Amino acid sequence: MAKNLILFGHSGFDLSNYQSLTKIAYNSTDCVVVLMEDGVNGLTKSSEPYNDILEKNIPLYCVVEDLEARGFEKSQLKSDINQLTYLELIDLIETSNRVISLL
Repeated sequence: MAKNLILFGHSGFDLSNYQSLTKIAYNSTDCVVVLMEDGVNGLTKSSEPYNDILEKNIPLYCVVEDLEARGFEKSQLKSDINQLTYLELIDLIETSNRVISLL
């Protein structure tokens, strides 16, 4: 899959951590961002966070179990966001060359 896998577990509304994410993502070649834990906050259709990552065509994934644990439904997600389970995340981690953790 991707050479660089970025795991992000902070809310998209936390600007300090979000700026760290975008700096790493914009400077990484062939990267994928997986939003997990509180990182799923801000993924709904009416929210602003993560729009700039999507506009740069960086693949964005969301861990479904974390989304549901925070009271959101899959139908509330922006259409550009890919969904995956924790089991699928394990496969993604195993096939990535490098994992960058921002949890």
